[in-house]
Amino acid sequence: MYGEDVELCSRVLEHGLTVAIVPAARVYHHEPPDAADSDALSFHKQKNLAALYLLHAPLRVLPEFFVRYAAIAGAKQLLTNRATVPSWLKAWSWVAMRSPKLLAERWRRAA
Repeated sequence: MYGEDVELCSRVLEHGLTVAIVPAARVYHHEPPDAADSDALSFHKQKNLAALYLLHAPLRVLPEFFVRYAAIAGAKQLLTNRATVPSWLKAWSWVAMRSPKLLAERWRRAA
């Protein structure tokens, strides 16, 4: 949901280890019914997706990612669901403020 599984697998692979899929494994989550549409959940989903891309996506896909998820998704939210705009703005503000640190971590790990 927040990208932690992708982040973990990416870091495991960077260290030369392998990732295995276990089809029989099951995870059960218990969430209160009102948590599904919460502002906090929307905020974390958006900021973690952006952080994941900044840390691991090929550099050539970053411009398209930002156009799609920052510009186009933001415009759609303004037009269709204004209630989600504050959490969306908060998430992208978080990304903007932390982008230099995330990119520095990306380049440090690549070196």
